[in-house]
Amino acid sequence: MALTSMSSGLALDLSPTAVARAVRSDPRIDGVVADTWRPLPLRDRVADVLLNVFAPRNLPEFARVLRPEGTLVVVVPRPDHLAELRTDGGMLDIPDDKADAVLTAADAFFALESRVHIHTSIALDATLRAALPAMGPTAHHGRPSPAEAPSATLSVDLLRLARRP
Repeated sequence: MALTSMSSGLALDLSPTAVARAVRSDPRIDGVVADTWRPLPLRDRVADVLLNVFAPRNLPEFARVLRPEGTLVVVVPRPDHLAELRTDGGMLDIPDDKADAVLTAADAFFALESRVHIHTSIALDATLRAALPAMGPTAHHGRPSPAEAPSATLSVDLLRLARRP
């Protein structure tokens, strides 16, 4: 998500590496290493937009820190996401109804504004092939040996949710 000239961002992640990468990506981004399952280290109603990419969703906390007109954007993998890297069975499968489950869980706090399916192919080098499985829940279930695929499917649902009053 691009920042406007007057905006700033705050990256929160349990991974110091992920936070450092986000901070390096733009001088207007600060970072905090934090467990998003715990209370977020932010005041009430201070955020205009929250972006959640393949990460745990602490929906009550997201609702607390968003301004009343705030937006939550959630990126959810689809079953065919990185399918080429799943051929050896080393990566966890993605449920068919994952986005619907996110929407059901979010319903008490957020209303769906839009849902966009993004489907494209990405080129893979050896570094990216090894890194991608380590960026998700598969990393907590052992280290798979990455498939030798030259490319992979990027397939996600982008959910735009409005904070309920």
